[in-house]
Amino acid sequence: MEVGHNSGDITEAAREKLRTIAANIVDCEDRAAEVAEEKRAYFKEAKSAGYDAGALRQAIAFLKDEAGRTEQEQIRDVYIEALRERS
Repeated sequence: MEVGHNSGDITEAAREKLRTIAANIVDCEDRAAEVAEEKRAYFKEAKSAGYDAGALRQAIAFLKDEAGRTEQEQIRDVYIEALRERS
């Protein structure tokens, strides 16, 4: 019998695998919460230093988006800029 989410009978090995997976998920959630708290602290530091936290968030989002652009999009932008200079 295959062990799945609907199985009424589960082997000890399957139970242990499930426990391991659940523990790993909980660990990821804990680390994510720690990272989120660290991120909030950095934004708070930026704000206390006089920086606009909202603008900083937007700038970071823009840079992340820009880094994900494809080579084709980058070439297109070079062409657009070249065509604009001609006008």
